[in-house]
Amino acid sequence: MTMLKRIKGVDMRVDAAFAGFLVLVGLVLGFMLFTGSQTIGITSDEPIERESIRDLRWPSDPTTLQFGVFGVSFQLLSHLAAFAVGIDELGLPGTTPASYDVAHLLSALMVLASSICVFYLSRYLGVKNLYALWGSVALLAVPVFLGHGMFNPKDVPIALGYSLFSLGLIRILMKPQLPKSSLSRHTWLSTLIIAS
Repeated sequence: MTMLKRIKGVDMRVDAAFAGFLVLVGLVLGFMLFTGSQTIGITSDEPIERESIRDLRWPSDPTTLQFGVFGVSFQLLSHLAAFAVGIDELGLPGTTPASYDVAHLLSALMVLASSICVFYLSRYLGVKNLYALWGSVALLAVPVFLGHGMFNPKDVPIALGYSLFSLGLIRILMKPQLPKSSLSRHTWLSTLIIAS
């Protein structure tokens, strides 16, 4: 009996140390992500996508509406964010470094949100917190994903959309046994996550 208690105590200390290590690695990767997003520069297609928004003459010419294009859609979202913080004028996406910094910060936030989605997906699938945290940090540790999060205006929103869709779908498919009032709220929240 005493030996079993010792083993459980060791396991708990190992789990706590591993969780601490994962948090530290996650903080370092997050620091790299956010500092990299502000220093890495712009891609060759970002100015073109911003120019597409400037040339948008909708509703007078609906053929200029290109919201189906990932990069243009992201640049429109980042333009609205830059407008919200007072960097851009509405309808005139900026080409200043500050305006691009807002876009790259938004991209980094999307990577972080995707990582958080992995944690909650794991939890809904019954994985322990420690291993869900490991999955979340492991996603951030993938060099391509971390690098794209610093500047890529096309792939990161798709990754976040896929993560949100998966999270919402898992929430709906794995509905807990809830009272009717809570079940309705659960279903609406899941549908909203999928729609994001």
